[in-house]
Amino acid sequence: MNDLRASLRPFEKVNEASDDELRTAFGEAIAGIFGTRRGPGQLRDPSQLGPGRRRGTGQRGEPAQRRPRNPDMQIMPEQTARIETAFNRFVYEGADFSPALLAIAIMPAQSGSSDSTLDDSAPPERSKHKKYGGLSVRATALNHAAEKIRLALEEPRSEGRSQAFIDNVVYPTLTPKKLKINKIVKNKILARLIVRTLVSSDQNLELKNAFVSSLVLACLPRAQPDLMLFQLSGGSDSRNTIEQIRKVVLEHHRYQNRTTLALLDVAGNRALLIGPRLPAGLRVTEPLSLRDLSATLFGQSNVEAEFAQGKPVDIAVRN
Repeated sequence: MNDLRASLRPFEKVNEASDDELRTAFGEAIAGIFGTRRGPGQLRDPSQLGPGRRRGTGQRGEPAQRRPRNPDMQIMPEQTARIETAFNRFVYEGADFSPALLAIAIMPAQSGSSDSTLDDSAPPERSKHKKYGGLSVRATALNHAAEKIRLALEEPRSEGRSQAFIDNVVYPTLTPKKLKINKIVKNKILARLIVRTLVSSDQNLELKNAFVSSLVLACLPRAQPDLMLFQLSGGSDSRNTIEQIRKVVLEHHRYQNRTTLALLDVAGNRALLIGPRLPAGLRVTEPLSLRDLSATLFGQSNVEAEFAQGKPVDIAVRN
């Protein structure tokens, strides 16, 4: 318990810190807690032995060597997740997060396209704040990387290599630089997340809903963006993705009670908006242009947007 308290002493609640910085601190704390514990069979430092106490000796008069316990104690992923949840709750409790908007465009199933932008002709402008800027990923631009991963897996699988061999020998060689993802995505963290998503399953290599879903669910808790817009092809798997994202919105400390979720049904020309500032059951039946819908989304979510130029629907008047 003393080791635990000592390891947690450096942590203080913070108003501004990146999620990666906190994850690094969390990892170091866990390593410190489990690395400094001493089992009953471990040798103490000679200076810690009291007067008149000596170490035991071996048969030839040599000091007896006890086998120390492995300091790299193993904990299950479920235990790590519970510890991390408690850690995040402590660090983020009371933090003043900005509002967020998550927009999901459901495309016709036959389109087969799962790109991350709705309109290539008018992408979001870069923020005036130098620290922040828009990031975009087009799934179809990753075809070359997906093919290289398939080829890298083909030989060890044909030789009957174990999954442990693939995880420890093959995957570490598949870097963003080798896959040329760093030429498509300049953000290093996002590039690493893309590689991790691609190699996590063969289904993700198809660069369809499974890939987009896995990447989004990896980015949300790590990058914690104020605005995320992506496309899915219609189908049962897209409904499952929406349910998982809704769960993140309801439970994650960053998104809880401050997020507007927009489902844009492209084929049906309709949208469903869910958010803390939106009244339940309100229907808007007259058609809206994409610009007006964009302005409405940003207005109701309270997310700042320099590029929303349409006329927003006045929800207060309608309600």
